[in-house]
Amino acid sequence: MSKNLITKQGLEKFAKEKANLLITRKDAVLDLKKARELGDLSENGYYKSARLKLSQTDRRLRFLDRLLKTASIIETNDKQGIDIGDSVLLIHQNKKLSFTIVGSLESNPQNKFISYKSPLGKALLGKSKKQSVLVTTPSGKKEYTILEIKKNS
Repeated sequence: MSKNLITKQGLEKFAKEKANLLITRKDAVLDLKKARELGDLSENGYYKSARLKLSQTDRRLRFLDRLLKTASIIETNDKQGIDIGDSVLLIHQNKKLSFTIVGSLESNPQNKFISYKSPLGKALLGKSKKQSVLVTTPSGKKEYTILEIKKNS
């Protein structure tokens, strides 16, 4: 089984989500039990809804179980350059952008978390403050300049 690289914070977040889902699952099981007691299941919207909720909860729990079993915390180094887990402030065409470099499973660009495997993440790794990186994107090449680096603690 291959290892999933993840930051310590990401691992803690997924473990907390699993704990919360285990609590939610108990409620979903009770809802399903109540819905079954109402009788005819073929036309029981409450039953279908409760079954769907339990199914979704169980699916997410299975995913989190696999993830947590195969997770390997990313070891960061003490070098000056950008590393996984670090936050960066960049400038691109006079627009400031901030991102945190994370493992692939934690990646969420809308929330400013980019994977170290993404084109921008790869380009930033090892770079220092005031350096520029050129990234090839579907819309062409883009240049980013590193303004600040906040090291992962």
